[in-house]
Amino acid sequence: MKALALQSLFIFLAIIVAYQAKATVLWMGGEDLDFQAGDPICTNTAASSYRSGYARFSVYACGPNFKISRASTAFNGGPVTSVWISGRAIHTFNDNPARSFGVGRTGKQSSLWVGNTSGNGFRTSLWKYDGTTWTNLASESNQSISVGTITKFDMEIVSYGATATVRVYVNGGFSPIITYTGDVTGGGATDLDQMVVSGQLGGAQTVFSSELLASNTDTRLMSVVTHAPNLAGTTTAWTGAFTDVNENTINDATIVTSATSAQNEQFQLTDLPSGSFSVQSVRLSSRSSSTGAGISGYSLGVFTNAAVSVPSPISLTPAWTPIETYYSINPITSSVWTPSEINSLQMNMQSAP
Repeated sequence: MKALALQSLFIFLAIIVAYQAKATVLWMGGEDLDFQAGDPICTNTAASSYRSGYARFSVYACGPNFKISRASTAFNGGPVTSVWISGRAIHTFNDNPARSFGVGRTGKQSSLWVGNTSGNGFRTSLWKYDGTTWTNLASESNQSISVGTITKFDMEIVSYGATATVRVYVNGGFSPIITYTGDVTGGGATDLDQMVVSGQLGGAQTVFSSELLASNTDTRLMSVVTHAPNLAGTTTAWTGAFTDVNENTINDATIVTSATSAQNEQFQLTDLPSGSFSVQSVRLSSRSSSTGAGISGYSLGVFTNAAVSVPSPISLTPAWTPIETYYSINPITSSVWTPSEINSLQMNMQSAP
């Protein structure tokens, strides 16, 4: 039978300037493919809602629901109690309190968010949600950013729990605009393993997010670049083409398929934006399934330096399932990724029994 892959995307983390410590990237993303739990997610291709060259669009939770409207796939490596999260968000309003994005726990309603409060312009705020009630833990005293402007928010969480310390930074600033110490829990969570995004408050009042990531180290100098398939790769043994899997919105009607073991399908990818980068991690992501018998194994990897690298195959089911592979270094050279390697990198999908 056939192994299927849908809406395959490739996301990796770049750092604008040299970073002094090697980061462990726990998760990164920013497309509908990355948020497949909870209510539906929508995409916004308006150029004003994301950074061109880094993201293809921004995301938001469809409908007037500011609970954990959309939750990401789980962190690579499991739950944590201390973490940095980062993202870019744009608010279209300032007359109502809202949440932008945050961090939560799979299966729990507990979450911690960056957002805003109304009054005195747009005031960046720290919120928690316990499954029933939103609590504004802290807010800056003055307006630091403007409504309708893409803003980078970074949140440092130390020892998540009843005596946590949380710091919020805006646009990579050296000093936090919010520092909070106290109980940030609720909803039964004792640790964190997923990012969450919000969306519409009502009408035109919407929050759009992009370039989302979680790391064990300072994220203030980090950015996320999304690379989508844009050309056929070196080897194209599967049925279908890159145009079947590079849509802006998940489409189960267009796919690439294989019914033969050990077949490779490769896609060229969009390049880095201009600039000087130090690449910290590569994440590959696809939405995949199998019709049942026969070819039901699948490996998602890379073609780089004239060689294929794929992990051990994963057994698929008929249900569409997120499949992810992380590479902190180039698996062929065993060295840190270089920007030129990223620009020539190809996604590699391999079928297996």
